[in-house]
Amino acid sequence: MPPSPIVEIPFDVERVNGRNLRLYAWAMMEFKHPKTRKMLKYKIKFQIDTGADSTTVFNRDMRRLEEIGLSYEHVPELPPNEWSAGVLGERLPTYVVEDVTLTFSAVDGKAHSENLQKLRIVDIPQRENNDPYQCHALLGMVVLERFVVVFDGPSASASMMLPISPS
Repeated sequence: MPPSPIVEIPFDVERVNGRNLRLYAWAMMEFKHPKTRKMLKYKIKFQIDTGADSTTVFNRDMRRLEEIGLSYEHVPELPPNEWSAGVLGERLPTYVVEDVTLTFSAVDGKAHSENLQKLRIVDIPQRENNDPYQCHALLGMVVLERFVVVFDGPSASASMMLPISPS
């Protein structure tokens, strides 16, 4: 029996400080506006983060989502005991959008969609020496654990792969 076909989703690989690599994946994010129920679509660049449990959007993308009609006032805020932890360990206001579809472009040009029960939106406060608009959205383990993630250091390439179940 031939092996199952595979969906391969490529990552962008960026060098930082000449040595460190950051991995990114682009996706089309779709969800219904929590109040109006209108379908919203937004192209988003996720940084791959195997240390993040959830998939999270920060101020940078929230500012762009406001341009298409979504604001913090429209999104339910989680109770403080469920807020996300910041870099310094402080708890940050966290909101949630439910039933999100992330659609990635595979190497073969076909679209591959993954459903996300909850997308977290974290509001990073402005502080001295910090620009909360620099943080990329994070693609966390809630999505990554569905795939085989491959990183080829010598060629500086990476992707995530998923066998396609025969129909």
